[in-house]
Amino acid sequence: MFNSENKIKNVYLCSAKVTFLTEKEKREIHETFNADICDMESVGIVLTCELNNIPCLMLKGVSDGLTGGAGEFFEELTKAALICLKTADEIIKNM
Repeated sequence: MFNSENKIKNVYLCSAKVTFLTEKEKREIHETFNADICDMESVGIVLTCELNNIPCLMLKGVSDGLTGGAGEFFEELTKAALICLKTADEIIKNM
């Protein structure tokens, strides 16, 4: 997620057992865990890195919002992927 200066901002990520959550489930996760986004994969990667003392930077391209579902996901997928690619490119250039 980007802040008002178009810079990367830290977000809280929650992991779920299912790919597509209902709006009600997304709201419950946000209210319970203060999560900004939810996915199924990141927690495994981050925990593995932490257990092995490996630095980890996770870039997530979020393609569905609170009220959107599968339709919004597929509609926004390419846009989210391109933003992630551009962001990764900028990070690598500044290393």
